Amino acid sequence: MKRGLALVIALVAIVMGAFGIYSNLNKQEAPVQVAGVNEAEVYIQVWRAVSGLERGSALEATLVKREQVLRNVALEEGIRSDIELDFSPSTLLNTNVESGSLVLPEYQTKKGEPGYIDLLISEGKEPYPLMVSRTNLISGYIRPGIHVDVLSISSPKENLSGELKNQIEFNGVNASLLLQNVKVLGIPSEEGDESSQNANSSVRAEVPSEDEEQVVVIVEIDPREIARVSLAEKTMHLEVYRSNDYGEPVYADVRNVIENYSGVSELRGSKRQAVQGDEL
Repeated sequence: MKRGLALVIALVAIVMGAFGIYSNLNKQEAPVQVAGVNEAEVYIQVWRAVSGLERGSALEATLVKREQVLRNVALEEGIRSDIELDFSPSTLLNTNVESGSLVLPEYQTKKGEPGYIDLLISEGKEPYPLMVSRTNLISGYIRPGIHVDVLSISSPKENLSGELKNQIEFNGVNASLLLQNVKVLGIPSEEGDESSQNANSSVRAEVPSEDEEQVVVIVEIDPREIARVSLAEKTMHLEVYRSNDYGEPVYADVRNVIENYSGVSELRGSKRQAVQGDEL
């Protein structure tokens, strides 16, 4: 009798222990309650592109929209917490993003991070440190990211590279556009002005200009233009201006600014005619 009672008590104890273990397991698997809200109802912040975003461009707040999605839905996309994006103008997208797609932090590359300079340069272009005149360079008007036109002034008789300090012979001097609509990648900041927009330049020439009248502006050009631009830099006076849409080719020579100017060739031609007249 006693043995039977002891066996019943043991069985009851085993059943109660098993029930306790089962209850604890159920508690661990139950959804976490946060202020009376089920975890399935917790929302996570994400950002979605409202239009196509291009690799190498900065992300603006107007190009994305903020959404709140259920956490269990976000987890399916591999998102575990709120997404925080960097809207700094110097932070660039490292991939193309289709309209309607989520924009993730790993799609952005900050200044100074590996691969950042490659994002600044357009596909198929090469960076070129161009020596230009500082005289007509308006502070803050020419800065990284904008597009410029490069004006060249040349002479068939003189090397005009550098600053035009001395008088030049007028014959054959002309001005024309060497490059049009080229993107500025870098330009030195003014001395002591580290807070200026120019100080944000991430592409800088290794050797700055030693001529106080000139400055190195880094532009991106077609690789096929490198030889022509290099020769022009060493023989012509170069200036940069913001790009414009010109109605006709930009060209001028001395006769366009000096109304009564006559070239040397014309004078020689007149002299030869006079000599021939005398011989007759």
